[in-house]
Formats: sequence, structure tokens, C-alpha cells
Amino acid sequence: MVQGNLNVFCDGSITGGHWGKKSEKHTTPHGWSGWVVKRDDDIVVHHHAIDLGVGSNMTGNVAEYMALRSALKWLRDNHPHFTLKVYSDSQLIINQMKGTYSVGAKLLPFREHCLALAATFPYGVTYHWIPREQNRYADAMSKALQTWKRIPTIEEVQESLI
Repeated sequence: MVQGNLNVFCDGSITGGHWGKKSEKHTTPHGWSGWVVKRDDDIVVHHHAIDLGVGSNMTGNVAEYMALRSALKWLRDNHPHFTLKVYSDSQLIINQMKGTYSVGAKLLPFREHCLALAATFPYGVTYHWIPREQNRYADAMSKALQTWKRIPTIEEVQESLI
């Protein structure tokens, strides 16, 4: 029996490489991901931040997929009987997950793994693009380990968004 809806907000960020600040362009790309799960009444159920490490193949899109993958794994293990609504400010990832955009060879394994995880939710997963301004909490989580050097409390993140 479905236990309700959970809203999943995902984001990825990258430092270094040609995506980085001018002072970082000489470094190898470093990926970061974060996500937050909220109930329909906007109460935070859980949030998480991930240091994906450094690698020449690291991209912002990989970081976005890793955020989604991590959230889906946590939800599968902790809240499998909910309908999920996934939100991201990445039009590419959302539209690839919906099947409306094609997926290149580099991102295909990430999409396939996310689709396999999503298929474990008997009440369904839907994907929704939102503007960056509406994804501030997940954005903060994707940068949390750079900012706080640890996973911050819910209160710390909420305070930082004021």
C-alpha cells in the first residue's frame, strides 16, 4: 500500500577543469553531489552530500546522475512504499530520465542504473525540471562538503539559505 509522496531534490556540482573558476582551470575536475528528500508538507526527511572525487572523466552531468542514484538507493532501502517525485535543475538529466532526450555512451550507464533503481518503486517515480532558484537546498547539499567539510545539519543548511 502506498504510504504517500516523497519529493526528491537532486543536484551536482563540479570544481576544477574547464568548469572551474579561473584559478582552478588547471586542476583535474572534482565532482560533488547532494540531495534532499521532503514530505509534501515540506518537512525534510533526509539529506545527504557526497564527495565523488577527482577524475578526468568527471563532469557536471555525472555529478547530477550520482546525486539521483544515491537518493534512489537511500529511498529504496528506507522508504520503498512511497510515490517519488524527483526534481532537478538539470534539464538534460530530467529529460534523459523521462526518455525524451537521447543519452550518449558516457552517461548511458548512469541512466540505466538510475532507471533500474527507479523500477524498484512499485508506486512509481516521476521526473520534473525546476529552475535553479527552486533547487537551493539540493544545491547547498552538493556544495556542503566543500563549504562545511562535513554533512551539515538541516538547521545549518536552512540558515545558509536565508
